[in-house]
Amino acid sequence: VRSKRHSITIGGGFVIVVDYLWKPGRVITFAAILTKFQNDTGGWDEICHYDTAHGFAHLDILDEHRRVINKIPMSGAASYKGAFTYAISDLKKNHQKYWEEYCARKAKGRN
Repeated sequence: VRSKRHSITIGGGFVIVVDYLWKPGRVITFAAILTKFQNDTGGWDEICHYDTAHGFAHLDILDEHRRVINKIPMSGAASYKGAFTYAISDLKKNHQKYWEEYCARKAKGRN
C-alpha cells in the first residue's frame, strides 16, 4: 500500500489538495479538498471535499469554520478508483459554483 499527496492548481487561487492510499489498480481511501487562497488574509478557505471517511465515498459541503454542513453520498461509481476520478473532475469543472455557494453561505452567516 502506498500513500500519495499532491496539489492540483486550477488558477484564480483555487487548489485541489489530493491525498490517497492505493495499491496497483485500486484506490483504498482518498480525499480531494477544494481550497482557495485569500490574498486579503493570506489564508486558505476550505470550500468542500470528497472523501471516503465513514466507509463510503461522499461530498462534504463545509461552512467557513470547516464544519460539515451537508454530506452527499456519491452514487454511480463502482469503486473508490472511479469515485476518486469523478471527484477530481467535478472539483475542476465546478470549482467556481462551489465557491459561489460557499461565499453565499458565509455572507448569510454574518447577517
